Amino acid sequence: MKIGDAANLTDPLTGEGIANAILSGLHVTQAINMSSSPEKTAENWQRLYETCFEEDIRAALRIKSLRKYSFMNNMLVWLMKRNQHFSEQVTYAIVGSVPYNELLPSLKH
Repeated sequence: MKIGDAANLTDPLTGEGIANAILSGLHVTQAINMSSSPEKTAENWQRLYETCFEEDIRAALRIKSLRKYSFMNNMLVWLMKRNQHFSEQVTYAIVGSVPYNELLPSLKH
């Protein structure tokens, strides 16, 4: 089973990877401990990956794809200057305190 960078868990926006590497290692350990066979371990790890990482990684990739347009970056800065709560949420998302999928709920689907 792969963890961290090998499992493509590097943060798409910041390039940071140690937090997800540690967390994925913990989840692999959980998958092993709750399984009775290698097949079950792989199934449990896949379920934990999907539950704990997939939605947030997808949200970060969507945000990254929007940032390739300069007007989107300008709008982000404009919104952050005018809305303290939004500015704080963006900051918290970048440092990993708030999942990206909670930053902009409309990006969930």
